[in-house]
Amino acid sequence: MNIKNPIAVFAVTFLVGARLPISLSLVPDDGICSVFVFTPFTTQGGSARMGQQSIIGFSQMASALMAEKQFNSRDPSVVPQLADLDCDATIQISNASVFDTAPFSHLASQNLVDTGVTPCAIVGPYTDDVAWELSAVAQAAQYPIVVPHAQNLRLAFDEFASFTASVFPDLASTAEVLAAYLNHTDRTNYIAMLFELTDTGTQRREMLDLFLGNNIEFFSVGYDGDASLTGQTTRSVLTAMEQIRASGFRTIVIAMHDPRNFQRIADAAEHFEMNNGDHFYVWYDVMAPFSDWNANTNASKLVVGSAWIFPLERYLLSSDDDPFLASWKQQGSELVDRVNAANPIEEGNVGYEYAEADYFQKFAPEFGAGFMFDAVMSVGLAACNASRAGDGTVSGLNHRKSILNLLFSGATGTVEFGRNRLGQTSTRSISTAIFGTLNILPDGAYNLTSVIYPGTNMAWNQLAPFQYANGGPDPPYPLRDPPTPIYISTAWRVFGLSIMSLLIGAALASIFWVFKNRKHRIVASSQPLFLYIILFGTILQSASIVLFSFDEGEGWSEEALTRSCMALPWLLYFGHTLVYMSLFTKLWRVHKVLQFSRRRVEIKQLLKPMIAILVAALGVLTSWTVVRPLQWERRMSSNDPGESVGFCESEGVAAFVTPLVVLSCIPTMLTGLMAYKTRDVDSRLAESFWIFTMILIQGEAVVIGTPTIILMRDQAAGEIRYAVLVVLISILPLSTMLFLMIPKLVAFRQAMIATKQSGDRRSPPGHQVIGLAEPKPGENNLLVTVSSLAGNFQEEQSSNNEHKEVHPGIDSELINIVDEDSDLNAGIITDRNDVDDCATAGTGDLVPLAKRLQNGSEGLEEMTALS
Repeated sequence: MNIKNPIAVFAVTFLVGARLPISLSLVPDDGICSVFVFTPFTTQGGSARMGQQSIIGFSQMASALMAEKQFNSRDPSVVPQLADLDCDATIQISNASVFDTAPFSHLASQNLVDTGVTPCAIVGPYTDDVAWELSAVAQAAQYPIVVPHAQNLRLAFDEFASFTASVFPDLASTAEVLAAYLNHTDRTNYIAMLFELTDTGTQRREMLDLFLGNNIEFFSVGYDGDASLTGQTTRSVLTAMEQIRASGFRTIVIAMHDPRNFQRIADAAEHFEMNNGDHFYVWYDVMAPFSDWNANTNASKLVVGSAWIFPLERYLLSSDDDPFLASWKQQGSELVDRVNAANPIEEGNVGYEYAEADYFQKFAPEFGAGFMFDAVMSVGLAACNASRAGDGTVSGLNHRKSILNLLFSGATGTVEFGRNRLGQTSTRSISTAIFGTLNILPDGAYNLTSVIYPGTNMAWNQLAPFQYANGGPDPPYPLRDPPTPIYISTAWRVFGLSIMSLLIGAALASIFWVFKNRKHRIVASSQPLFLYIILFGTILQSASIVLFSFDEGEGWSEEALTRSCMALPWLLYFGHTLVYMSLFTKLWRVHKVLQFSRRRVEIKQLLKPMIAILVAALGVLTSWTVVRPLQWERRMSSNDPGESVGFCESEGVAAFVTPLVVLSCIPTMLTGLMAYKTRDVDSRLAESFWIFTMILIQGEAVVIGTPTIILMRDQAAGEIRYAVLVVLISILPLSTMLFLMIPKLVAFRQAMIATKQSGDRRSPPGHQVIGLAEPKPGENNLLVTVSSLAGNFQEEQSSNNEHKEVHPGIDSELINIVDEDSDLNAGIITDRNDVDDCATAGTGDLVPLAKRLQNGSEGLEEMTALS
């Protein structure tokens, strides 16, 4: 049973634990604190195939009983604080209160509940799965549990384990130590991680990624331990190792949850030839039993030259003068008899062990024995402290609080519970823990090569030279196999450059057409000067495609690619600004003329906003180019770490992109606003509908395309990213030309057809004033056109397109004369002579006049008087 749905497991186990009675005082009047101990004698299904599993469990049980004996006798040989302990509390570990951990099953929690007894505390177990279940039971029954070996971060959260404490550093602390070790050994980049897909395994991956930092390429692959054990290929160890092999990373961190997958990892390494000395393996927390290291050739080739990073017990550093080891060797037959009697495994069953009289002299403590000793000792010390506080009642909350406030010297060094890097306070303080590196050597031998002592701020101290798989002190280099660079193919480059050429060609053709027909009323009313600027902006936008169409595959140097990176925002931004500021200025000019607010509306008077925006953008882009310019980088693809993709990158991009985005929005919003104000003006003067459509399409392209490009930056193949970029950028100039030029071409063609059909017939008298309201029923059809679109007051002869100057005094307020039967029939019509008389009127007089023109003869009389 692996923790794959921890919340569900916790909830079910909590309900089961609720069957136990809640005691108001965990230490009765006799001062006896009953402790339940869980140690690992067997594995799943009652098997002891993990090598020396039963020996490890037996050693931890012996250590717990030794702690009980020393606490009750106040023996300060290991814990000096016992000499001054002033309380009547004692610890009791009965023969019936020692249990087999039975990992990967629910037996531990079920056995605990079946006792029907609420203990003073639980000590154990050895694995995260069982610890998670027992913590739920302890929380339901409200008594503390002290874990001697578990790393799952949930055990340190009060929301899930408010009665749990751990004398063993959690996996966040180990991850920080592991990251420091990799840096210590110059494995400063290209770190791969193979982890089991369990709750604890996923936490290990997340914590290592956190402490490695953003400057290290980190590639992690998870495997399903159950799938590996059952021979399934989906998410198996073999599949995961294949992905790591493809990445080319040569430093591989292995985080097992179930050590039974060790042999499958060794076989996969042999299958992909990853055990020939070119890779450096680091074991994170959990390692296979010593007996498995040399079980076969594949296992030996995998572990030899690898490093195992884990929290150390103090006696492993100085066995000669360590108080815990010295006290261990002094234990006699009395404690041996107690150990044999407390063995939870019946004689003849798998996992049964029996200690001879010289057990403590013949065998050294197994891994975890020191942490078990400190866990039992912390229960007794906290019970004393809690009984002396307040009214002497030792409740579950008071007992756990006293545990977390402890500070004593134990078998594993100074024991203190403190805040880790994630802010959790119920786990062993990293500043009091000892961490070591075990160098695994041939024939199952090992050597302690480096240590982090308490209070040294993650500084590794070298004790002995490290021997790598090649038999020497030099680690495997390089840190990764050279990745396969992904370049833009010729076919895709032709695609992008062809689109760019078509767009630029269309813009140049449009410029030529505007210039050729600049005096025609259709083109003149669209203000050719602004059309030139708009089309030049689309050329800049289109030309930006060439900047990302080349890479190293075409022989471009990194310096040339870096210059192209920084030129890209210049072209895109100025192209966008020229398009929209020209549209805004064009519409603004129309709006001012139709308001009759000025005698003359000069173009230079309206260019100030455009210049201001361009100057502000120039400052931002210049600062960006000088301070932190975009750089060309080639990085591992997240989709396939064996490949590399190139793109433009720079630190602090947001500081420059943000003001540019704001400056880009200003002309866009102003154009939309002015298009709304001129929405009732004839489309030949102000293309409001088409501008709204253009803004909508370009806005959708930017909103959808920008996050897509960001997500695809280092995940997709370079060709796919290139194609998306080409399409996204092409939408901008293409939509501009489609919605601004196509309607003009259509109108121009219709006007030419109408002119051809009219022949030499002169239009009947009639003039139009564009911008006035529709005539009401019964009103005279007087229509005058006033605009500022071409420069002089002109009359268009429908028969031969000849123009004559009518009045030079208001040359920027142009009265366009069109046929009465044209499609600009949205006003009131009167005689040509009456409209001509308007030319002599001042601009200020046109405002009341324009309103009164709609009243028919009254307006006509006023126009005659003004002439």
